[in-house]
Amino acid sequence: MHYASERDIDGLLREMKNDSSGGLEDPDWLLVQISSNFLARDIQVSFAKEMINPSNSANAVLQLNMGEGKSSVIVPLIASSLPDGQKLVRVIVLKALSTQMFQLLVDRVSSMPNRRIFYLPFARDLKINSEMLTAIHSLYRECMETGGISLTQPEHILSFRLMIVDQIVNARSNPTESALSLQKRLVETYRWLNQHSRDILDESDEILHVRYQLIYTIGKQALVEDHPNRWVTVQEVLGLIFEHAFQVKSEYPHSIYLQKDDPGVQSVPIMAILEEDALLRLMEMAVSEVLNGALSNYPFERLPAALKEIARRFITKKAMLRAETTRLTEFFRGTHLWNGMLLLRGLFAHGILAHCLQGRRWRVDYGLDFRRTLLAVPYRAKDVPALRSDFSHPDVAICLTSLAYYYGGLTAKQVEDSLEFLLKSDNPPFEYEKWINGVEDVPRTVTAINLKDPTQLSKVLVPKLSHNRSVIDFYLSQVVFQSTPWSSLRS
Repeated sequence: MHYASERDIDGLLREMKNDSSGGLEDPDWLLVQISSNFLARDIQVSFAKEMINPSNSANAVLQLNMGEGKSSVIVPLIASSLPDGQKLVRVIVLKALSTQMFQLLVDRVSSMPNRRIFYLPFARDLKINSEMLTAIHSLYRECMETGGISLTQPEHILSFRLMIVDQIVNARSNPTESALSLQKRLVETYRWLNQHSRDILDESDEILHVRYQLIYTIGKQALVEDHPNRWVTVQEVLGLIFEHAFQVKSEYPHSIYLQKDDPGVQSVPIMAILEEDALLRLMEMAVSEVLNGALSNYPFERLPAALKEIARRFITKKAMLRAETTRLTEFFRGTHLWNGMLLLRGLFAHGILAHCLQGRRWRVDYGLDFRRTLLAVPYRAKDVPALRSDFSHPDVAICLTSLAYYYGGLTAKQVEDSLEFLLKSDNPPFEYEKWINGVEDVPRTVTAINLKDPTQLSKVLVPKLSHNRSVIDFYLSQVVFQSTPWSSLRS
């Protein structure tokens, strides 16, 4: 009658088609619908019942189209039914939706008796003690026993978990009575939450996505393990990929996209791998080059023929026979080559290279943000860097940082810094020889470089060297990766 009086034909037809009982046999659902002036549709009722009692008696993920009432109808119905005094009901939402969901729950659920909405934000930098932890635990228990609903963000749960890890590490290094007591109380509270919580995840695909992981560092800042081989190997492997890219392009013309503007500056082509066949072919060619001695720091060409085939499988296949792995470890024992094998296995067999080359797009999924770091950072949209997120995996960070500088080139200041580091290095002529190999119209000797000449710098050196892969590798090794406090990475 309301829609008819308002001459809302679409709303009137939609309600006339809805012959659902709306779950009116449940008093809680009846009160929610009366107070909010709506009638739940069949699909909403069936989804709500399935989420309350999943048919597989396990965790369940259900999908509905946009606008079907996931947040506005289904979540309030579930949240009104689940509290029974024995479980802590938590509605977990993204930070951007937290305020909206809080207001929605207040409007639709809190008007019912004994249905308070609890909101307990938590951050890892909170200076917590035993008294504060007792108060937090008592609030959670009160929420459970009074039938309340706890509104939570993923960051709150993950921060609490990371605080426990941090406290365990601190208690080991400083085993005082208060530190051990706080550690014990934190673990007990965390276990209590795991045992008594019933979680409702709104927009679960976003909440459970890997980009919403929360990682903080513990301990002193340090360079990444096995430096500088870690980034030198990645740079040389990427160099092999780019060297064979045009050959793969001729074999699979529709599976890979390449763009190279100026062939006279030794630049890297902007590459997009479109199909799996081109990616597999590039990987195969790169691994063959590696085992034939293409890496400067890992002479794998000296491996016996039989062991070389085992090494190829180790680098390219996830599944390995234990006997073959044991044979490799025994051969490499006492040498630095085993670290190289493990790094290559991560790059190829475990998909780090594939993820960076095919799964991430430059300036869309990753890029540079010099306002806060020299490393590549995640992007939220085209040319929109994430404000606080970083890539937490070191090899992914190294790969994407190298690609971002290869594609975008160095700034004039970065080229000048590279030249200054070059002139202070142990053997400037040897390194400069690699820079100018195949490059025309540049000074042929280091002694001919004059950093005080702005014309030479802006008209000759910067245009010719800013996209030069050898120069970029040098800048990355000497400035970016050497100066990065790797233990400060967090995502």
